[in-house]
Amino acid sequence: MSLWESRDMKRLKVGDGLSRHNYLANQDAVQPSSGILGRGIRWVTVAVLLRKLLDGCLKLCLVSMPRRVMQSALVCASEAGQTSVKQPKPIPLSERIFAWGISYLHISPTLRICYYIALVLFMSFMGDSLAVPHLQLLTGKKSTLNQVFVKLGWLWTFSIFGIFNLVSLLIHKDWIKRMKYFAVRLAGTTFFFYIWCTVTFPTIERYTGYCVHNGISFDFSKRECVKRPEHEYISFDISGHSFLLIYCMMILMEESKDILYYLQLSRYFQGAPAPEGSENAVLGNETKSLEKVFRLVSPVILIAFLAMVAISLLWDFMLIITTIYYHSLMEKLLGTLLSVGMWYILYKRVFNVIHEML
Repeated sequence: MSLWESRDMKRLKVGDGLSRHNYLANQDAVQPSSGILGRGIRWVTVAVLLRKLLDGCLKLCLVSMPRRVMQSALVCASEAGQTSVKQPKPIPLSERIFAWGISYLHISPTLRICYYIALVLFMSFMGDSLAVPHLQLLTGKKSTLNQVFVKLGWLWTFSIFGIFNLVSLLIHKDWIKRMKYFAVRLAGTTFFFYIWCTVTFPTIERYTGYCVHNGISFDFSKRECVKRPEHEYISFDISGHSFLLIYCMMILMEESKDILYYLQLSRYFQGAPAPEGSENAVLGNETKSLEKVFRLVSPVILIAFLAMVAISLLWDFMLIITTIYYHSLMEKLLGTLLSVGMWYILYKRVFNVIHEML
């Protein structure tokens, strides 16, 4: 298979009735003697590459976690202030999972952005160079992962970090100010998701697309073109999946930071010094009432945080599938850069200015 066949096959064809599976089957029929061996070699190559990629991701998660965050997640508060030296107790599995979730979500933004760009470049090259087989239950456009999760990606992300932040407001004394700031973030991120994914990208595809039949172009819409036999629709289709998945993961990284205050408050109620910040002054007077609220909402906060970790892992996996099987390199790279740019403008510029105004 040539470098461009895998990208040509993504174009919509109806007249010939060939799916990707049938196409690969016909290609194997041309070379029956080497088909099985070739598929085996491709599978082994893909497995080795994916294993190296996952190992690199794991190392990135472990080395990028600040030492103070790991200590705040794993150090037992009951040991604070004790003068006697005790042997360290084994860390429970639940705490290790929780600490890994914090380290995974709070990777340095610079490292995370470099990883996404490298992933798009590497996986796109692999998808163009190797005939990576489709597993329809995982990689197909009609798979459950794509139809139920990615197609509703912003709804899942919006709901999970919304629940986490709304419940976390209850453990802050200045919850009214924080609620206003959260409402601004929620409205801003949703607005730009809508502008890019439902307005801008489809408009660009419509104005750059054209219908082709036997080398002759026609001025048909995408819907009309795909209904005609032996017609194909060609356009510059910026990868909405790449934009959405990276956009969601960058937002989850920012919106999950309140878990650090939750850990500090948890240690405070176990006898450790009060958490740092402007809320120290009110903790002494209202410790009992705040502790009751804290005990009540803790399960919801923890479950919502673990859901943020789980959905981030799913988005990372779906991003790998997108970069291997769909869109051209330029379409995916542009979607990636736009999502990173929107994250930087919103969270590093606009939201900081609004926070100072509130």
